Amino acid sequence: MTADPSVLGRVFAKSESSEDDINAAAVAAYRTSISTGRPLSERKLAAMFGKTSRRWARGRMADARDVSGASVAAGR
Repeated sequence: MTADPSVLGRVFAKSESSEDDINAAAVAAYRTSISTGRPLSERKLAAMFGKTSRRWARGRMADARDVSGASVAAGR
């Protein structure tokens, strides 16, 4: 069963998670959206996590494309 990326976003946007947790959840949500064949837009990804910055979303999208996941692990 694949998690709905919009549910992940709402959960993390409403909780008091650390920024690293939110970033990791955004990367997971974007990867999930890609695997389902419906990639999220920058605006939609940012909005899911209570952000307004498309630049922030682009960063998470780049992290998701990074095969090693090094930038997420490094607390980017």
